[in-house]
Amino acid sequence: MATVLLINKRNEGVPIALRLAQQEGHIVKLYSQDSHGACLQGYRNPSFIGNPKRMIEQYDLVLQTSEFGERLLTDDEYYLKVWKTILPLPLFDQYECKDTLKVILEGWFTSQHWSPLVTLCITDERLMDGDRGVLTPSMGSTMIALREGKLFDLILQPFTELLQKVSYTGPFSIEVFLKEDKMWLSFFHPHYQYDHLPLVCELLREPLFTFLYQSTLDQNYQPQVSQDVALGVRLSLSPWPLEANCSHLKGRVDLEVSKEARPHVWLRDIYRNDDEEERTAGCDGTLAFVTAHGSDVNEARRRVYRTIGNIVKTKDVQYRSDAGLTFSDSISELKRQGWLI
Repeated sequence: MATVLLINKRNEGVPIALRLAQQEGHIVKLYSQDSHGACLQGYRNPSFIGNPKRMIEQYDLVLQTSEFGERLLTDDEYYLKVWKTILPLPLFDQYECKDTLKVILEGWFTSQHWSPLVTLCITDERLMDGDRGVLTPSMGSTMIALREGKLFDLILQPFTELLQKVSYTGPFSIEVFLKEDKMWLSFFHPHYQYDHLPLVCELLREPLFTFLYQSTLDQNYQPQVSQDVALGVRLSLSPWPLEANCSHLKGRVDLEVSKEARPHVWLRDIYRNDDEEERTAGCDGTLAFVTAHGSDVNEARRRVYRTIGNIVKTKDVQYRSDAGLTFSDSISELKRQGWLI
């Protein structure tokens, strides 16, 4: 058992804290400036703290957003300078990028080099089946481990010298659109994309703490990564994603997660009451992300939807039933175009 301190200004720390504390048994404290404190109400471990500076030396592992990461996220002029210098691709254009393939590449940089854990992810972003409805950050994501090759060399590798210079340690994400021999850039960010860390955990063959700890301290660390397919599906409640105010949802019981299902259910907008029931906190209406892995996407889909069927208790929970269905076709097309071997 270790003690972990997570410091960030965004709510991605909540599911990480729950994973490290509840699934792996560590003592976890979270410091964040966002409004998601209610999501940990009722949990003894993990919990929020008010002043991390007084206690930082007491922790075995401290994870926090770097100065480089914050600058990349908040300084538009600096972001444009990095883009034009490192990866001067044309930016995504809705007209030019019609009938393209959108992929997200994510890797972990160790301050000196890229970790072997590099992934390729394809997302289902529309709210409803058949890719219809309002655009969301993601209703489903399908991920595989990516071996070094054309995509890695052209998209991630160019950032190596910059990340070494700023001593960056952590995840790095790039979204591009591909068509034959052309590429368009959508964004690059110093963090995993929406709900992608849970998929990384499905591919890891070791605890999340081991990966985070060793990647931070050991430049020669080689994580154990599966060649399976990982799939995740988002569970939410209306009015998300159309409205930000979901406070009226507080107290609802829409999920009942058994002990067996918990390793594959990443709770988010959930708190516990005195009776240990998991209720909606009403922060943003995004209840959880359900994940699974399999030897192919069909096996991963079967496992994900079996779990969803077991934990969802009301008809009000929104989720897509066709997540990952187009993944195999997309991978085949990437191979045909020469992007993948």
